[in-house]
Amino acid sequence: MLRIIKDRKRSMKSLGFSIQPQHWDFEKELPTSSCPNKEEIIQLILKTKLEYQKRLLDKSNIDEEFTASSLLNETNEKIIAKTVEEFYKKNASV
Repeated sequence: MLRIIKDRKRSMKSLGFSIQPQHWDFEKELPTSSCPNKEEIIQLILKTKLEYQKRLLDKSNIDEEFTASSLLNETNEKIIAKTVEEFYKKNASV
């Protein structure tokens, strides 16, 4: 799990895998050297951390307000302004 804490509020995101407790070093928060697929797991952890650190930096650079849960739940979709008529025409055809 990835844990994000902001303003003493915590949100968790599953990384999509699990490890037996004997293969996890709880002090270092990394897989042990005897863990199968150790390198792949570490890469996934680092990739996910980097993604959320980038999102955090982007929001900080533009002084955008966010919470821990909004940081986890946001999507990368671009928001495009539409008129009400355009909205209804697009959604009526779906």
